[in-house]
Amino acid sequence: MKLQDLLKKKGSTIFSVKRDDVICKAIDLFNQKRIGSVMVMEDEKLIGILTERDIIKRLYHDKGNVKNVKISELMTASKDIITIDEGKSIEDAMDIMIEHNVRHIPVFKDDKLVGVISIGDVVKALLFVAKKEKEILKDYINSSY
Repeated sequence: MKLQDLLKKKGSTIFSVKRDDVICKAIDLFNQKRIGSVMVMEDEKLIGILTERDIIKRLYHDKGNVKNVKISELMTASKDIITIDEGKSIEDAMDIMIEHNVRHIPVFKDDKLVGVISIGDVVKALLFVAKKEKEILKDYINSSY
C-alpha cells in the first residue's frame, strides 16, 4: 500500500500553527483533535514540526512554566524534519520511522505538503494488509481441497 492510498483512507487534513503562536495553541489542537503533532507553516510552506514530545521536554526543563513560550522556540526546523514522498510504501514509512525514531512524518507530493502520517496510521495499515493477505491465503487453501 502506498502512502497516497493511506492518506485517501485516513484523510489528509493538516493541522498547523504559526511560529509566533504560543504553545498553548498547539496543546489545544492536540487535545481537540486527538493528535500528537502539528505542522508549523508560513505562507503554505512547512517550516517546522512540533510534537507532544517537544512540549514535554520543555515542560520538564522549565518546571511547567511554559505558558508564553513561542512555537519557534520548541519546533524542529524544516531542515531537520524527516519527510517522505506520497509514492512510497507504508513499509518504507515504517523503516524511516524506526531508523530515525520519529512518530510523525510529513508526506509530500513534489514540493507540496499533502498530509501527515503517524506511527499509529502505519501500524493500522500494516495490520489491514496482513489481515487481507491472511484471508486470501485461507481462501486459496480452502479452494484447493
